[in-house]
Amino acid sequence: YIQSVGKTPAAPGDTEKRVMNLNETFTEVLFLNICRSLFSKHILLFSFMLTTKILIGRAELTAPHLRFFLAGSTALGLEEENPCKEDPKWLDDKSWMNVLALSKCEGFKTFSQFFKDTLPSWKAVIDNDDPAPIVKELIMEDHDDLFSNLMVLRCFRLDKLVPLIQDFISRKLGPQFIESPPLDIDAAFQDADCTMPLVFVLTPGVDPMSDLLALGEKYGVKPPDKFGSVSLGDGQGPRAEALIAEAVDRGMWVCLQNCHLAVSWLPVLQNLVEELSPETTNPNFRLWLTSCPSPSFPISILEKSVKMTVEPPTGIRANIAMCYTGYDEEWFEDCRRPHEFKKMLFSLCFFHALIRARRKFGPLGW
Repeated sequence: YIQSVGKTPAAPGDTEKRVMNLNETFTEVLFLNICRSLFSKHILLFSFMLTTKILIGRAELTAPHLRFFLAGSTALGLEEENPCKEDPKWLDDKSWMNVLALSKCEGFKTFSQFFKDTLPSWKAVIDNDDPAPIVKELIMEDHDDLFSNLMVLRCFRLDKLVPLIQDFISRKLGPQFIESPPLDIDAAFQDADCTMPLVFVLTPGVDPMSDLLALGEKYGVKPPDKFGSVSLGDGQGPRAEALIAEAVDRGMWVCLQNCHLAVSWLPVLQNLVEELSPETTNPNFRLWLTSCPSPSFPISILEKSVKMTVEPPTGIRANIAMCYTGYDEEWFEDCRRPHEFKKMLFSLCFFHALIRARRKFGPLGW
């Protein structure tokens, strides 16, 4: 919150504008800090939770409506006969139960009757590849808000909800809340202090050491005098313990790699982290840890640390953003022909991102 106050644009003499700026900045800072430790597949879920909590706080969304969207019908059987008499039925019993449950929500009391009266029009919602516009057209006279569209579509087409949820979040909070922010190790470093470990949560095929060494180069922390690393494994615990003791005194950076491979030594690491205090630790000391997800990793270290998830970017946009991470405007302008250089660099980054995105299709990608 204190960081958000410092980053919020000023609004002299306009208290209402200042409060609005504070809310927007705090929401974005919170989103970035939380997403830093989430896998990309979980970010949309967190964004949706954040959006709905904010809307409930503004009284723009009610808890019963959210509960229906999350759970649908919880009835054990049909409370009313399925109105679809065709053979085979295009409306299954589960969808009809959802319609009946939606009719119990405030603002939808007559929906089940409306549904039966316009039954043939709803067959297109079941059959069409893009049912969202059809749902919007059918209910627009009584329900013109986005979340009502989500609730109705939820009754029939769970498989088509994700694009509509993304649109809902984008309109309510902004498009930046549906994108995976690129990993910014420098920002994580700024948020930590000498008593807070920085934990990289790894995925297969990813190694953050090159980025970490580049960050150390930026701050004048170079191996072996100011930067030490140990790849944990059989018999490496005592060496890592001695390196941490030296680094705490001298203000070095220490990176312990592959912590998940040293399960028996993790309680020792937990004690070392708990003993770190501002009074006895050099303020320049930093402890970096890398580990794959593991149930043996100490919870107390995770609670105390700054966590970063390291995984390959997905999609062309994310790949291009990753290519540009770590460079500032001064670096781009430090060239005799910056205009041509920027165009060539973007072309190279775009080509690189395209190739990486096509890899998932295997031979078909070529």
